[in-house]
Amino acid sequence: MPRADLLALTEDDLATLASRGLLKRALRDIESGAGPTACAEAPDGTVTAQWADGATVTLAPSMSFDDRCCTCAATGLCRHILGTILHYQATAPRSQEQAQPEPWNPGLIADDTITGLYKPAVYEAVRKEWQAGQVVEAHVLLKPLARLHTAGHTVRFLVPNDLRYTQCDCAEEAPCRHVPLAIWGFRALRADRTSALLAVNQRPPAPQPHTAEIRELLTASAEFGIAGLPPTLLRRWQSLETALRKDRIHWLADITSEILLARDRHLAADARFSPPELADLAAELLLRANAMEANTGAVPQLFVRGTAKETAVEIGSARLIGLGSFVDVRRKSVTLHIPLQDTSTGLVVSILRDSEANQPFAQLAAAHFNKTYRYQAIASGQILAKGAKRTPNLVLMASRAPLVVHPQSFEWEKLRPPVLAEGFAEIRAHLSVLPPASLRPRRANENLYVCPIAQVVDVAFDPAAQRLQATLVDPSGERATLDQPYYSRAAGGFSRLRKHLGQTPLRFVAARVRLSHHGLCVEPCGLVFEENGARWLLQPWIDEGPVEAVIPQSAPATATDPIARYLGEILAALGDMLTLGIERTDALTLRTWQDLVQHGEGLGFVRLLEPVRQLHAELDRRSRSLDHTPERTVALVAELLSTARFGLDLSS
Repeated sequence: MPRADLLALTEDDLATLASRGLLKRALRDIESGAGPTACAEAPDGTVTAQWADGATVTLAPSMSFDDRCCTCAATGLCRHILGTILHYQATAPRSQEQAQPEPWNPGLIADDTITGLYKPAVYEAVRKEWQAGQVVEAHVLLKPLARLHTAGHTVRFLVPNDLRYTQCDCAEEAPCRHVPLAIWGFRALRADRTSALLAVNQRPPAPQPHTAEIRELLTASAEFGIAGLPPTLLRRWQSLETALRKDRIHWLADITSEILLARDRHLAADARFSPPELADLAAELLLRANAMEANTGAVPQLFVRGTAKETAVEIGSARLIGLGSFVDVRRKSVTLHIPLQDTSTGLVVSILRDSEANQPFAQLAAAHFNKTYRYQAIASGQILAKGAKRTPNLVLMASRAPLVVHPQSFEWEKLRPPVLAEGFAEIRAHLSVLPPASLRPRRANENLYVCPIAQVVDVAFDPAAQRLQATLVDPSGERATLDQPYYSRAAGGFSRLRKHLGQTPLRFVAARVRLSHHGLCVEPCGLVFEENGARWLLQPWIDEGPVEAVIPQSAPATATDPIARYLGEILAALGDMLTLGIERTDALTLRTWQDLVQHGEGLGFVRLLEPVRQLHAELDRRSRSLDHTPERTVALVAELLSTARFGLDLSS
C-alpha cells in the first residue's frame, strides 16, 4: 500500500522541512532526468532509491527524515531525500482518499501514540503544564493548526495521524513538547465545531478592586472633562495605572496610560489629540473592565487582561525579516508601521514613526531610523539587531546598540507561523473565533499575515471609493479580496501596484486581514513578485514611481457603511463630552445630540436610540436648570461608550 505520509507532503511542506533552495534543486533534478535511477517500495513500506551519483536513499516508515536516510555527505535533509519523495509522489498509485484529502482532527490520536515519543519525565511535565490551564485555539483543516496562546506557540500537523510531521515555531526538534498540548486542545473541541477558542482548566482570577475604580474615574472624567480634571482625580488616574501594572493587568494599564497621554496632548494643544480616539480608549477600558469582572469564560482572561509575559524585554540578539510597511492616517498625523518577524521566536515586532508633516509617505520612509539606515531599507531587508528593546505590545525601540541591515531574497516560505499561513482558509478560521477587537490582545500587528498566492484575477479600480481591488487566489483555490486605498501622498506606490497586479506573478502577500460581510479582506503592506527567477518586494504605501494620469488626485472616499458611520458619530460626540465635560454642555452640544436622535430614527434604530434620546433629554434639562439626575447622565454616557465601541467592533 502506498506510503500515505509521503503522498501527503506538499512542496511547501518540503520547503518548510528543508529549504526552498534545496527543493528547487531537487525539482530540477527530476525535470532534467537526473533524479533517482531506481526506486522501489518494500512490503513493510520502506522506500529505497538509487541515484546516478551513487547516493542511496532509504525512507523507512518508522524513521524521521535526517542524514541517516541518505548515504551522501550532506547533513540533515538533502536534495536526494527531497528528490526521492518527489519521484515517489509522481510514480506511486494513489487511492481515492489519498487523491482527495479531507480535514482531520488530531484529537483522535491516542495517548499511547503520544507517550511513546517522549521520556516519562518530559511527558509528565507536559501533563502538569496542561492541568495548570491553557488557552488553545484549534482549527480542523487539511493541515490542522493549534495556537497555544498560553505557551505562545503554534503547532501545525502536516500529515494525518503521523506526529513525525509536525511543525512548531519553538526551537525543539519535531515532535516537540507542545504537540501533546495541541492534541489535548483538539480533544476539547466539540464534535459539531471545526474551529474554536478554548480556555481549558482555567482558574478564575481573584476579584479585582480595579473595576469599580475604573468606572468611578470614567464617570468623574465625563462630568469634569479631562481638560478640567481636579488634581485629586488626576492622581487617582496615575495610581490606577501603577496598580494595574503591579497586578500584571497590562492591557488595561496601557489604555490608562494612553488616556493620560491624550490629556497631556490636549493641554499642550498637540494636533495629535483626537476626541473620538479618547472616547475609543475610554470605551475599550470600560469593556475590558466589565469583561474582567464578569469573567463568564466567553473570552479568555488572558486576552482581556494580558499576562505576566506582556512586559518590556531587552533583545540579546535577533535576526528580523522585513515584511513591508503601511501607514495609518489620522486627522492631523500619520504613523508609519514596519512589521518584522523574529526568525528565532516567530514574533512579529514593529518599528513605528509618527509624523505631523503633510509630506509624501515615501519621504516619511526615507528618514533615518538611526544614523546609518533608513526606514525603507529596514522594511525590505533582514536586520541583525542586538540590545534593542521590545515593548509589551511588540514595538521595537531604537537603541545605541549595533543594528545591521542586509538585503533579503524574499524566501517568505521560510517564515514561521502563525504569521505565515498555509492559505486563506486558515486565516478565516482564526479570525472567525476571535473575540471583538476591544477584547483581544493589544499587540501591534495582531491581524497581520503572510499568505502564498497562486493567482490574481479581477483587478479593477473603483472610482467611487477610490480603491484598487482584486481577487487573490491561494494554492488551495480559496479567495480573498485585496483592497488598497488611494492617497495622493502614496500615488507612486499605488501606480506600481496597479501596473504589476495581475500582470507580474505574485508569490506572497503580507497584509492586515479582516473579515467583512464580503468575505476575507486583505490590506497589503508588502507583495513579493517574481520575474525571471528573481523575487522583489512592492510596498504600495511608500514606493516611488511615475503616477498614472488616470488616478484621481484626491483623498479616498470615507466608508459608506451607514451603521458604522452612525456609531462613529456617537463616539465622536462622546469624545467631545469626555474632553470638555458634561458641565460645559452648550447649545452646539445639544444640537449635536438632537441630530444624532434624528439620524438614528432615520436609520431605524430602536434599542440603541433609546439611550441616545435619554441622554439628549438629560442634557437639555441640565442646560435649562431643570430637575435632572447627574448620575443618570454619566450612566448613559458609559452605556453608549461600550455599546458604540462594541457595535463598531462587530461591524468591522
